[in-house]
Amino acid sequence: MVDNFILTINLDLILKAGLSFQDYLFLQLIKNGKKELMREYHSLFGMILDKKGVDRLINLGYLQINDSIKGYVFSNFITTDEFNTLVEIKESEVIEDLKRVYPKKTPSGKRLGLQNDKEKWGPKYISIIKGDRAMHNKVLECIEREKEHRKLAGQEEFWPLLTTYINNQRWEAFIDSVEAKQEDNIFSRDI
Repeated sequence: MVDNFILTINLDLILKAGLSFQDYLFLQLIKNGKKELMREYHSLFGMILDKKGVDRLINLGYLQINDSIKGYVFSNFITTDEFNTLVEIKESEVIEDLKRVYPKKTPSGKRLGLQNDKEKWGPKYISIIKGDRAMHNKVLECIEREKEHRKLAGQEEFWPLLTTYINNQRWEAFIDSVEAKQEDNIFSRDI
């Protein structure tokens, strides 16, 4: 293998965007300048997309062709801001999402400021998710799942500070249940 390119896929996101896995792979390889990986994939499995598929991505607004060079070659393609916004996550968006989902205080109000020290938890969290929208969404879902669990168990008064929650990656306690729920949603639909 030429490169160690790890690609996280948020299937809901690409389906809502009208993309197939092949579309998404092609766009990510273009976006990240992975020409050698594209070449290796092509030699092992054949063409990722044909001209019709590339034209479809252009019409969807996710890909454009560099006008200075003619032809359907790797160096001519550029992902658009629309695609980049679709897959990248802004730090300010991450912070706001966490502030919206994570409790600000306990229900009794005895513990206030659970979200204090944004200067500590913000950069730490951003370094953990590394701009991965799928990972961020999974963490948010884990927090929601934990809220439900704590409410049913009568443990809403025991939320840790957000800094502690992030430093200890406490959402991992709920990852299995979130992934199981996502799997149930996929396999409970008629195929």
